[in-house]
Amino acid sequence: MVEMVVTIGLIGILLLALAPLFMALLRTGAVTQARDQANQVTTLGMEDLQRFTYSQLGVCAAPSATAPSGLSDVVVLSCASQVATYGESPCSPVVGNLPPAASYTCADAGITYTVIRWVSWADTGHIVKRLAVYVSWTDPVGAHVVSQQSSVRAPDPDSVVGLSPPSLSSPQVTGSNPAIIGGAWTLQFSVTTSGLTTSDKVYVAFSSLDGSGSPTDQSVFLSSGDGTNWTGSISSSSGYTFGEGSQYFVFSAIRSTDGKSNSVVDTTAQEFCTSSDPSCSLSTLPSILSSTVPSTVSIASSGALTASVPVSVTVKNVTSTDAISVAFQTQNGLVSLYLSPNSSCTTSSCTFSGSIPSSAGYAFSATTQNFYFTATQDESGVSTSVDQGSTVAAASSPVTFTAS
Repeated sequence: MVEMVVTIGLIGILLLALAPLFMALLRTGAVTQARDQANQVTTLGMEDLQRFTYSQLGVCAAPSATAPSGLSDVVVLSCASQVATYGESPCSPVVGNLPPAASYTCADAGITYTVIRWVSWADTGHIVKRLAVYVSWTDPVGAHVVSQQSSVRAPDPDSVVGLSPPSLSSPQVTGSNPAIIGGAWTLQFSVTTSGLTTSDKVYVAFSSLDGSGSPTDQSVFLSSGDGTNWTGSISSSSGYTFGEGSQYFVFSAIRSTDGKSNSVVDTTAQEFCTSSDPSCSLSTLPSILSSTVPSTVSIASSGALTASVPVSVTVKNVTSTDAISVAFQTQNGLVSLYLSPNSSCTTSSCTFSGSIPSSAGYAFSATTQNFYFTATQDESGVSTSVDQGSTVAAASSPVTFTAS
């Protein structure tokens, strides 16, 4: 009996000595389990982000926490509300809710995990997005944080939604107007842009005549010392050939980093006349007699057309083989569409018509803009002098877009 009591006492002393070790082992197991669960929550948070398309990757508002290094340029989407409905175990976001929530919490085994997700731009050109998920929690050992990061590159230029297309304003063509064909003349071009650098491209597009008298598209690149103010010029010695007539000059910009572009039209038509006809009044020149466009056009909140838009123009001194087009400004730049002649078409009166289909996907801003009609007369094969040819006849009509 004495020996048994002594043995039990020794075992008790031994167990008492080993108790801290057992407690440490239990605590280590609990901490390891908590970290494993935190890593799972982090992985699920990252996988949830990766199920979105490139253009959908972003948050409605930046997380309230201080951004980690390299994640301060947050991709913020235009959204009315942020969905924050999440499951508990295994703490994964509910599939199908848009947009992704920047932060949420979940609990497992008595531990609450705080998840903060960052979607930030990884480059100044806004082509690559960086994804980061930070999960923090507190256990008996203390506070902990685990994280994962990844990056996604835009699959094509149309997916680069971070930077708006470059904008152009104050386009001007100054100098000789009219420019006298065969004489000395100079045209200066200037335009102001935003969202560009000096390594990007800005140019002016216009039409001239080739050796056979056919209209050809031309472009002159402008230069800038600051990426904002762009200038250039052409003159009678530049080698371009113009017939009598008028045309609009189109200014366009292309950003090299993401390929996005935009255009704007100088609203003053430039005339090219001859010394024998300095007012471009030659009776054989094409002229636009009238144009028909809706005074108001309804668009959805996204800018999309709610219905197709009919357009037509009546032109004089053209044939059905000449080119008649209408140009208009969309949210992604200038668009030009060619119109088709009616069956009854004479040189004294020829009507061309067409429509801007709602299915084309053009997006417009709720504002008033001009539709620019051009009638390009093809003088190739016609045995007349350049005085009787024409580059373009031009006219414009205002259209007001209203959001429905």
